[in-house]
Amino acid sequence: MLQLRTIGLGLWALCMAMASYSLAAEVPEPGSRSVILISLDGTRPRDVTPETMPFLFKMSQGGASAEGLQSVFPSNTFPAHVSLVTGVTPERHGLVNNAFRDPDPAFGRFWKGAPDIPRWIQVEPIWSLLESAGLPTASFYWVGSEGVWPESGRGPGVWKKFNPKTSEAAKVDQILEWMGRPLPARPRLITAWFQGGDRAGHRDGPGANSVQRSLGRQDQEIERLVEGLREQGQWDETTLVIVSDHGMASAQQTVDIEKLLGASSKGRWVGSMSSKVCSRCATSSSGITSPAPVVP
Repeated sequence: MLQLRTIGLGLWALCMAMASYSLAAEVPEPGSRSVILISLDGTRPRDVTPETMPFLFKMSQGGASAEGLQSVFPSNTFPAHVSLVTGVTPERHGLVNNAFRDPDPAFGRFWKGAPDIPRWIQVEPIWSLLESAGLPTASFYWVGSEGVWPESGRGPGVWKKFNPKTSEAAKVDQILEWMGRPLPARPRLITAWFQGGDRAGHRDGPGANSVQRSLGRQDQEIERLVEGLREQGQWDETTLVIVSDHGMASAQQTVDIEKLLGASSKGRWVGSMSSKVCSRCATSSSGITSPAPVVP
């Protein structure tokens, strides 16, 4: 029999999916396969080019691609990542933005640095389901992975506390170490968040030289991951899925939201595509395209 292995790039905003496959001579033993899911934050389909990401581009050319996918709303980092691991939209899983306020006093304000993110998720994540079935999982910075999901008492078997300074090289090293563990300790699902083009894109605009340099370095790490799996004899039993939570569009003008809203904007949150009310923001963000209510 022949095994079909796919590598996909699914972009929740600006919408594209690509796949690459190769045929292996033998099918691995049942129970030995693993899935590695990597998110390239804020990365657009047009960012995957022979010049910027030659390895991922080459892999994509061997398979199939889709012209578009329907994004979740809002297509922000936290809602989109939780949708990817629960299979439902933000209004169902509960993380409706990167930051918001719940009128229930038991919850209150949600923000990116909240210490108890799993308790906000209202639908069981995939790692909880797998752990309940006896399949080990691991996660490196995926939204909602830091701890157990309260309703089941299960989270990823291994997870990492978020540190924005962690390099993609360190993440690849850890993934390879996890994959190098003997069965049954080897994770059957690994979820990992990569910087993608998000940080540089918000600062300098999508497609900026800084974005291309950042993605180029991450492309090298993805290649190193694949080569490492080959060296460990595990590539034929691994499915690697590469996704992005959202794309990014250039802002056409700078808007001083604080000035427009006046004193009422102080310390408030805006429930639109851009979450935070700040002075002179949206210079390169995915943008505020219409007025949005200020939530007390």
